[in-house]
Amino acid sequence: MKTYRQTFEEDYRAVQEPKPNGGTRTRYVYIGNWHVWDATQERLRAVKRVMALASGLGTAIFLLGALIRSPLTWNRWVSLLTGLALAAVLLEVVGVVQFCAAKPRLSRQYFGDINAKLLLAPLAHAILLAGAAVASVIALAGMRAAWTDALVPVCFLASALAAAGTFRLYRSLPRKVMENEAATQAPVS
Repeated sequence: MKTYRQTFEEDYRAVQEPKPNGGTRTRYVYIGNWHVWDATQERLRAVKRVMALASGLGTAIFLLGALIRSPLTWNRWVSLLTGLALAAVLLEVVGVVQFCAAKPRLSRQYFGDINAKLLLAPLAHAILLAGAAVASVIALAGMRAAWTDALVPVCFLASALAAAGTFRLYRSLPRKVMENEAATQAPVS
């Protein structure tokens, strides 16, 4: 497995440029392949808006369910699954923010970072919160519950569905790799 430095050295070339006041400075030019989403600008903007909305709503619904004052949220299985889901939710939000702020052409490292977050985090979020919803329904069956207790699994399931939608929407975007014209234009130092 390559280190980050080895990948950087493959994808960037050092170019010496003269400074206005004398001397030279080193500038690194990206020469690696560009990674792009192969969709029209309108579709890409629409996907970004829907993903941001789904991720934001899923996060808000998850927090609502987790902060309800209920014995279900203190159940050991429910709290274990929601604690793990919190980490996945945070990674998902970071990935969605990176995706929404991304330029049309991305370097291999940046694209790989976004891709890993948006393929793993929403799926983990959906699975863990679906498990938390099931665990809370099981715990709910053995207790005398108020109507607020019944909201806990509903919130977790709704958040899991929003995360599954985010995952599915991101996976539906076609991707392609483009040659970088700077690879032939950047002079070798």
